[in-house]
Amino acid sequence: WGAAVRIDDSLGGDKYTEDFGTTISGGNIYVSWSDDRNSTNADLYFTMSSDGGATWTADAEIDKGYPSGGNPMREWRMAADGENVARAIGTDEGDEYLFLADSTDAGATWSSAIAATGHNGHSDADEMDIVVSGDTAYLAWNDNFDVVAGTGSRTADACYMSTFDMVSGTFT
Repeated sequence: WGAAVRIDDSLGGDKYTEDFGTTISGGNIYVSWSDDRNSTNADLYFTMSSDGGATWTADAEIDKGYPSGGNPMREWRMAADGENVARAIGTDEGDEYLFLADSTDAGATWSSAIAATGHNGHSDADEMDIVVSGDTAYLAWNDNFDVVAGTGSRTADACYMSTFDMVSGTFT
């Protein structure tokens, strides 16, 4: 083992960091995590290395569908194929929301969070996963959404999948 290398660049005071994810694709190492540097509600961060981990890009905060420090996240997942990187993000404000954010330049820039389901606002999205193949992201999740928003009358658990074209930035 070599010496440990710090990959986040937040040198502020108190911060709780959790939920790490790492993937390697096309010679790049992609790392994501959540931390509460902005408030008690964690935000998502990302960094990457193209030289085997010797150097890392500056932290990039990934849009989770809410302002920085706003609303709690339930979970997230990351996948990559070459320089295409996608994040599935589950948030919570009483009802759950499912978003996707993507990058087509190895994380140098990121899209705004895009609603991944028409159930947002009355969703109970859980157990998500995401895969990227070429220019397409495939997102799958479990949901037992409110039949009528706010009523608490939920459907039985069901599995859903969405396909996202990373070139056009749209679900297909």
